Amino acid sequence: MMQNSSIDPCKDMEARTCSALQPLALAFASQKETFDNMLSWAEHRISVPRHVASVYKACMADVTDGESAEGIRKLRQFMSQLNIPWLTAPSPGLDALDVLLNLAFNWRVELWFGLNVERNLDGSKNIIVGGESSLRVWLDIHKDVEDAGAHKAQWDGFISMVARGPATLPPNDYNVVFPVNEYIFKELSGVLRVRLPKPVQFVVRDAQSHTRSISAQHWMRALNDRIKLYGPFVSSDSITFRNAVLLKALDRIFTKHSSSEILKHLSWIFLQMYGPIADRRLLSITYGNEEEARSRRPTFCAEQVTAAYPGLIESLYVLRYFNSSTRATIDRQLASIKNAALSKVAGLAWADEAFRQEISQKLERLAARIWPPKHFLTEHGISQVFASWFRSSANQSFIESWLSAALKRSEFRGNASLTAVLQREPRPFTEPLMRYDYFCNEVFTSAPVLSRLQSSIFGTKAMRYGALGLAYATQLVKVFDDVGIRVDAHGRLRPNNSWVAVGTKRALATRDGCLNPSLESTIPEVPALEIAHAAFEDSFGEDSAARSMRVVSGLNEEQLFFVVACVSMCRNWETLPSTLLDCNKAVRNFAPFARAFNCSPNSAMNPSRKCPYLD
Repeated sequence: MMQNSSIDPCKDMEARTCSALQPLALAFASQKETFDNMLSWAEHRISVPRHVASVYKACMADVTDGESAEGIRKLRQFMSQLNIPWLTAPSPGLDALDVLLNLAFNWRVELWFGLNVERNLDGSKNIIVGGESSLRVWLDIHKDVEDAGAHKAQWDGFISMVARGPATLPPNDYNVVFPVNEYIFKELSGVLRVRLPKPVQFVVRDAQSHTRSISAQHWMRALNDRIKLYGPFVSSDSITFRNAVLLKALDRIFTKHSSSEILKHLSWIFLQMYGPIADRRLLSITYGNEEEARSRRPTFCAEQVTAAYPGLIESLYVLRYFNSSTRATIDRQLASIKNAALSKVAGLAWADEAFRQEISQKLERLAARIWPPKHFLTEHGISQVFASWFRSSANQSFIESWLSAALKRSEFRGNASLTAVLQREPRPFTEPLMRYDYFCNEVFTSAPVLSRLQSSIFGTKAMRYGALGLAYATQLVKVFDDVGIRVDAHGRLRPNNSWVAVGTKRALATRDGCLNPSLESTIPEVPALEIAHAAFEDSFGEDSAARSMRVVSGLNEEQLFFVVACVSMCRNWETLPSTLLDCNKAVRNFAPFARAFNCSPNSAMNPSRKCPYLD
């Protein structure tokens, strides 16, 4: 177990466990190796992966000038189909909201946000808008280019390669697009900085109270034009933004800029994101040099291939790494964490009975979803579902294969049962390990993401509960965080917490605000650690002495649990602010940690005043 042994765990546990994490380059290499190994394994078992491997190889191959010209022509046609202008003024009458909704729902091109449609028990619909992990992709590119002072160089580089034929630009077009781009970047980047996103929900007829320049009629028209699922939208249907900052940003952007200006921005962002599908040489312009582009290309290609064939790559992961025994092991582990959470909630002395029952019922109903679902694809199913996707794939260029898959995928959106499954598909390589959905009361993860924990799942109890167990507990506690207690069983936001008794509300505020204000909430780290450790203890039954046995690197099981837990909370290259976790916050407020490492009283990780949550 890699640690920085020069740092005392009682002084700074996070520094001890996190300072030796792999650098970004190794993370990319690890992703490529896993993707390559999985495809190589699957090629010998099923015919479909051979086609996928050929698509991936086409993405990795160098592009000739002739292939580039043809690819850019096809990309231009696709953008026209999406009503995204091609480096020219948009056609009159095009609506930016209509384009954004179409991209997000029908094509899963989530430039600003992702979009799901849920049907409530009473038949009404709820449009759920969010998806910060996909937004982060182009914002990260923008920031990297900005830090290098290379916006104009990137623009000129792209234009020199893609603006061929009649699509020429006036000399000052950069000066028109860039200020709009900067304003939108500033507004949307605020979404990613939010530590604890607060949702907003309203019915369509009240939309203009939240989006001043987008009327209820405008929303209704765009929704009905672009989302053909569960019947027409009516004014009493709901729109839910997972993050209030995104809603405010959308309002300000549409108030300040016209549809024409926003569409020019979308054109430029789309080219940055998807231009390399036509010509991978564009990656060297985005990343500044050929060497960096080469190192990024495997991840770019793996992401695009995974997104192109929904559920296929993930199902290959299941076949390769997650047989029925593995899945059963994971299910048992998650069930033990849920049971520990239920036990903790049932024993809350500071909460009234109504609160305990409400939270317990919500935890009981909570579902853990591992993508793809068990019933979705098997070896036979993979061949059945995807065989038609590759019938004309021989000798296709990468962009031809990608566009063909995009068209096939868009056809799924008219199928309610398929859409219900596919809209829960995690975005490849960018999602956190697990994600709780407040409005569906479900925790989502995927087989490829769980493959990061492969060694822990089959390791010692400390490894299982410190990694997978803590990750799941971190999501479960959101059931009773500030947002969770406001969402009812039907996915509707309650206007306030009036259902919570005054005494319990006061106790919640005390527990949640016990820490220094700069550390914000005790949730999720403190209660998550309490739950994961309780499940870890329970797993030994009456053999509690086994927790003191040395198992690895001179650590006993109890100590190893905390080391693995802190490693799983380490910040890395893909961590979003809303998923940041603080190991030190968790362990300094948990007495068993201090006992495990014999921390002196009043040391940094063993303060006299602690802030427990469920204990």
